[in-house]
Amino acid sequence: MQIKYCFKPDQEKFIAFLSSVQFSNSERFAIQFFHVNQICVDEASSVWELHYESNAALPPSLIKKVASALKDAFSLKEIVLISDKDGKQLVQKADDPEYVITDCTGEPLPEDIPLPPEPPLDEYAPADPCCEFPPPPEPPAEYIDPEMDPEYLKAMETLYGDKKDDSMLWGKKVKESKARPLVSIIEEENNVVVEGTFVKTYLPDGSLESFVEKETKTGSVIISFSLYDGEGGITVKKVFSKPYNSGKWNHGGAPQQEIDPKKDAKEFKNLFKVGMKLRIQGDVQIDKFSQEIVFLPVGIKKIEGSSKRMDNADVKRVELHCHTKMSKMDAVTPMKDLVKQAIKWGHKALAITDHGVVQAFPFCFDEVMDEKSDLKLIYGMEGYLMADHKLGDDSLEQEAGDVTKKSKAPKKASYHIIILAKNETGLRNLYKLVSISHLRYLYKRPLLPREVISEHREGLIIGSACEAGELYRAILSGASEEELIRIASFYDYLEIQP
Repeated sequence: MQIKYCFKPDQEKFIAFLSSVQFSNSERFAIQFFHVNQICVDEASSVWELHYESNAALPPSLIKKVASALKDAFSLKEIVLISDKDGKQLVQKADDPEYVITDCTGEPLPEDIPLPPEPPLDEYAPADPCCEFPPPPEPPAEYIDPEMDPEYLKAMETLYGDKKDDSMLWGKKVKESKARPLVSIIEEENNVVVEGTFVKTYLPDGSLESFVEKETKTGSVIISFSLYDGEGGITVKKVFSKPYNSGKWNHGGAPQQEIDPKKDAKEFKNLFKVGMKLRIQGDVQIDKFSQEIVFLPVGIKKIEGSSKRMDNADVKRVELHCHTKMSKMDAVTPMKDLVKQAIKWGHKALAITDHGVVQAFPFCFDEVMDEKSDLKLIYGMEGYLMADHKLGDDSLEQEAGDVTKKSKAPKKASYHIIILAKNETGLRNLYKLVSISHLRYLYKRPLLPREVISEHREGLIIGSACEAGELYRAILSGASEEELIRIASFYDYLEIQP
């Protein structure tokens, strides 16, 4: 058998096809365990090679009925059923049909028929004027790409019901049912359809990757990526592995096509780009290693709306409060990616305000230089303003991720405050404030007394920060208008967040 191409049929539709065969009750039960791994086709010889496996012992009579049904349905000269579990084979060939040769009138012809005269070289004339013979058929074309082969497309249409969708990226056709919100997926279930955007995955070391790839001891390759629909997210996981008898010799003496999991995984990854909007059908399972919910796809389709987000405002805003992954437990954005996004959106300026530190500055500066952009970086910091209270105040504001140990040490209240440098003098004073806060006033976080900020305020712009700032905490606590005016007078601008 000269294999031209192989494909994996839809299991549900394959079982539905077999329902037309007359089975006994016991056979009908056993056929549910018949799982097709792949079908290899030799069109020139009209031969199929079907690889299957079963978790239950299947009687030989059942295998013969399956082979006979497929042979008759697709007019095959030969079909070979191979068990990938034990290597057993069943070969069934087409019976020679009984036929009677007749003339145009339907009368049987004698056994000895005289040969017709040779036709002229420049003209084709039928030997019998009552019968019109067409010219001899042209030899079948050889197709390198199976999807260019009409016979292949016809077979796919027979199995799947309609021709391939141009928007399909991988796997079986995705059904057009309503997509489930990702936040609603909380337990194992089958045949689920979801939609979302392909986003990068945040790794434990703080890096962002499009795909997470692992290779097992058996040579399988596991590919996973993240899908986000605006409210929730899920990990999509696909395993590429060799079949049970990969590389063995088939019944015709020729080696089977070798399956390379690494190659398949690479081709799979090349189908997707970060930012694509995808519609995926598959099963939801609990991963036995991570013990988290993962989505196992059987079909992936690209849908409209996969273009990347852009800032289309005529007048671009200037972000004065922005964190990178240098802010502990408050951001995961790499410094260079943040700068690239601001440049891509056409922003003219961007403030870098990490929590209590300034380590992101050189990375952001280098990226602006590498991009040869005119983006203006505003160097700043979101500091911790020490409250004007006595020691022992119980209104200590906790940062996400802080672990408070039992201690008799007095608590110190603090508020968020934005500090921006407007010139070189301000940048020097900003560096001084960072050093002072870590060397003199470090208590769980680098704190800054109001007097110290005022002493080094030259060249700095002070903002009221977010809801954790002094002003908004006072508003929420019901402070009087006079008190709010007094607090606001310390700041150069008031920050309003949606």
